[in-house]
Order: sequence, then structure tokens, then C-alpha cells
Amino acid sequence: MRTRLGLLIVGLALVGVGVAGCSSTTSGTSGAVQDDATTSPSGVTAAPASSCSEGGACAIGDIGPGNGIVFYVASTPFTSAAPCGTSCTYLEAQTSDAGLLPYCVGPGATASIPNSNGTAIGAGFQNTMSITATSECSSGAGFTATAPSGGLQDWYLPSLGEGMALYENYVAVGGLEGTYWTSTQANAKQASYVSDTTNTGLTDPKSLDMNVRAIRAF
Repeated sequence: MRTRLGLLIVGLALVGVGVAGCSSTTSGTSGAVQDDATTSPSGVTAAPASSCSEGGACAIGDIGPGNGIVFYVASTPFTSAAPCGTSCTYLEAQTSDAGLLPYCVGPGATASIPNSNGTAIGAGFQNTMSITATSECSSGAGFTATAPSGGLQDWYLPSLGEGMALYENYVAVGGLEGTYWTSTQANAKQASYVSDTTNTGLTDPKSLDMNVRAIRAF
């Protein structure tokens, strides 16, 4: 009788050890699964994607690298004289107007300014550089648009095409009201502008005061 009782006690003890071992193994397996959920197979945690302002992908309405509002996203890269060259994809606009100014102050208000007639997306930078480089203009919309902002110095007056794109997304940009100069010269005495009542582009004498909203390509 004592022998049977002893064997029973030993058997129960062995069963207890077996159960404890299973429990420990299960716990260890669960821990491994939990670790895999937060760590890549190589053991390196993946870094979060960069934001638009940090050089990542952008969408209309995002804050751009220059702290402006993205208002244009190209389906394929466009070319500009801006620093982005042949790989420009986005346009961002400053969040407020730079002033109310003539297109050109000086003889250039009634004389043709070379290389300032571009209308396409991406043409505004070259137009603006031509305006600010000529001795025919001492100041005006183009000069004001190039003022550094957001730590960057590649801002410019939009071309007609860029100005139209700006107004197409005026809700995302905000604060657009009235008439705005573009950098596109129409003829010796007139330049193109866009307004909140029409987005087709009109022309007026370069000597008139209009709003200025600077943009940049990146």
C-alpha cells in the first residue's frame, strides 16, 4: 500500500513538472511573436516616412520645404530654370501676399523685357530672373517675389500657367483675393495677371498695382 502511494505521489510530481514546462514554452513563444511585431526580420526598426516639408512625397495642401502650401503636383517632372532643374515635381506658394506693386518700375514698364514671355508651368523662374536682371526695371513685383522666405532663396513670380494653377487650388492655399501679377509679359506695355473672378489670364499695363504671391518649384 505504501509502495503504491509513493508511486502515485511521484507520478503527480512528474505531471506537474511537464505542465510547467509546457507553460514556459508557450510563454516564450508568445514573447517571440510580440517582438516580431515591432522589429523587422533583420532586427532593425523601420524609420517613419519623411513628410513633404522634409523632402518626402507631397500632396496638394501639404506644407512644403519652404513652409509654403503645395498647390501643384505634376504627374511627370517638369523643367525649370529653378534649382530643381529637370526634376521639378511640385509648386508651393507662400501663405500671404508679398505686397501690392506694379509689374515693373522704370522704363521697362513701357518697353519689352527680353526672355520674360514664358507661360508654361516652370517658366516663372526664368521670367522673374529676366525681370530682375534688366536695367529697365528698378523694382516691382518680380523683385519683391524673390525675397528669401522659409530659409530658402529660390522664390519667384509665377508664370501665367503657374498663376492659373495657383487659383485652381485657391482653397488649399488660402488668402487669395483680387488680382495677381504673373511674371509673363504680354507685350512691351502689358503683362498677364490672374484674378479671383477669372482664371483664364488677362493683361493690363505693367505700371498698375496688383497683388504679388511668390511661389517656388521643387
